[in-house]
Amino acid sequence: MTGFGVLAGTGIGFGYAASTPPAVKWFPPQRTGLIAGIVVAGFGLASVYIAPLATWLLDAFSTVDAAGQLEKGVSKTLLTFGLAFVVFVSLVAQLIRNPPEPTAAAGDAKASSTSGRDMTWSQMLTTPQFYVLWVMYFAGAAAGLTFISVAQSLGKKSLGELAFVAVVVLAVGNAGGRILGGVVSDKIGRQWTLFGAFVLQASTVLVLYFIRSGAGWQVVLLIVALLGANYGANLSLFPSASKDYFGLRNFGVNYGFLFTAWGLAGLIMPWLNGRITDMTGSDSLTYFIIATVLVLGAAATFVSRSLAAARPKLTAEPAESAA
Repeated sequence: MTGFGVLAGTGIGFGYAASTPPAVKWFPPQRTGLIAGIVVAGFGLASVYIAPLATWLLDAFSTVDAAGQLEKGVSKTLLTFGLAFVVFVSLVAQLIRNPPEPTAAAGDAKASSTSGRDMTWSQMLTTPQFYVLWVMYFAGAAAGLTFISVAQSLGKKSLGELAFVAVVVLAVGNAGGRILGGVVSDKIGRQWTLFGAFVLQASTVLVLYFIRSGAGWQVVLLIVALLGANYGANLSLFPSASKDYFGLRNFGVNYGFLFTAWGLAGLIMPWLNGRITDMTGSDSLTYFIIATVLVLGAAATFVSRSLAAARPKLTAEPAESAA
């Protein structure tokens, strides 16, 4: 629990919080969603190479114990990944730079676009907008974190030895949803994009409920792709919304606070699913709970939009005005 839950979880949080803000700062506000989507798409695509590589390493490091039983090389595989990541990530991280600080005196458009808009984390926590976004983030993350494993199990039922295809499709959908969600939100606004994502995700969860006992591989792969895409979209839309509403200067720490919704969803919802399954002998209720949470998330987009409209706007950013 300490090694995987605390250390791995902290590492994931550092990765999101440290990589997205500098990238977004280099580009104009009209491209915030696109850039955030491209950056976090790397996280979604990682399983495309990690999954087969891990399988190969487990076999390569496998040993035979005294009883003649084959044991997978779990410890050596994790150690190999850990050392490789330390070296590679540390080297690549040296390339991350914030852009030079713009000065309003120089007439920099970028400086004027953020003037008066930047909030510290303590100021952000006094705004209703933060808590509405937090609840929405929790709703969107809950569905993905709860049902990704279900989708993978469904892939095994329908595809057998080709179940790895479902993992690849899930990863591609995850990465594609992050980029597509960011691009669409730049065009029509964060809140309308989130509304569409919540509705589509709720519909996908209900379809998953009806096909969970098995379905044709085409249907399974479509549902897996949609689950991945909708889950992935959250990870580009919410950092973009955080930047829109709370400014760019303190984006890193502000988004860190908002990102706690993702972590808490991962803690509570799978646990709740397990409790429901233990108590009722079925996880059927979980599907309807998640679908209801997603519908409430969709409704919350209208509250968020109203709060944004009521806030004095010092600039006219396309993504925010559309929201």
